[in-house]
Amino acid sequence: MVTETLTPVQKGAAHLDAHFPEGWAHIIDLDTLKMDEWSACIVGQLTTDLTPEDFGHVYLYGTDRLSALGLNDDSVNWISLGFDYDVNPEEWRAEVDKRLAD
Repeated sequence: MVTETLTPVQKGAAHLDAHFPEGWAHIIDLDTLKMDEWSACIVGQLTTDLTPEDFGHVYLYGTDRLSALGLNDDSVNWISLGFDYDVNPEEWRAEVDKRLAD
């Protein structure tokens, strides 16, 4: 039996699917998607009502944004789910495109 290993981005997309049953991909602006910018990354685009000034520190800002998305379980973190700043945005574009095609 062959088991498929998911990439962090695929895990992150599946996690968002579970937390956004109404969908999340339609919210993402692929033209402005940049994983290294707080307002243009996947998490940033899904939590547009929050700003770094709300938290005073960029790391706390990131973790609190994840909490706002229901991603505050200690067993998950933004790196393991492909939300880190150095992830290739093309991986996220592929996941968004897959969901928009359905």
